[in-house]
Amino acid sequence: MLEKETITTGKLYSNLFMRLKNLILQPGKEWQIIRNENKNINDIITEFSLPLIALCALATFLNFTINRQGFNLELAIKQSAVTFTALFGGLFLAWIILKASLSKLRIENKNNLAFKITAYASGLLYIISFITNLVPELLLFHLVTFYSLFIIWKAIEPEKIPGAEQKSIITIYIAVLIHFIPYFVRYLLINLIIL
Repeated sequence: MLEKETITTGKLYSNLFMRLKNLILQPGKEWQIIRNENKNINDIITEFSLPLIALCALATFLNFTINRQGFNLELAIKQSAVTFTALFGGLFLAWIILKASLSKLRIENKNNLAFKITAYASGLLYIISFITNLVPELLLFHLVTFYSLFIIWKAIEPEKIPGAEQKSIITIYIAVLIHFIPYFVRYLLINLIIL
């Protein structure tokens, strides 16, 4: 069995932010690198998704402790747990649905492609959630998530999908999965907490 390289926290976040920067600024090149990587799902979660989701949960906690009138620690903990669960659960639900539908979309799921698309294309959503949780006045900043359509487009670009129209539909389908499932999970969790 191959021994894994030990990575420091600083190196982890350095790699994470470099990957995010490249996905946002040069998605075509970065997706070529991602496609050729032989990372399993656990590696992607621990090196990319989980740190970003944890930052979003931390930002939610800080928002509810600093920006709200009165110090309600219980509410801050509940809201940060809801944020973490919604983003993490949303990631997995979107992945499961995408994985199940890839064959219908005529895309081969080699080398964990479904999870790579779901996880890495969610990176922009996590960053925007982090920023808007820290500074709630920037709520309109969520409009930037439309850029993830381009990131997803570049992810499926090498696939042999006939026609740009079908590729556009697949891109929108994946974007809807990635962006709306976490909000749906959050909505369900908040309603469960209220009950």
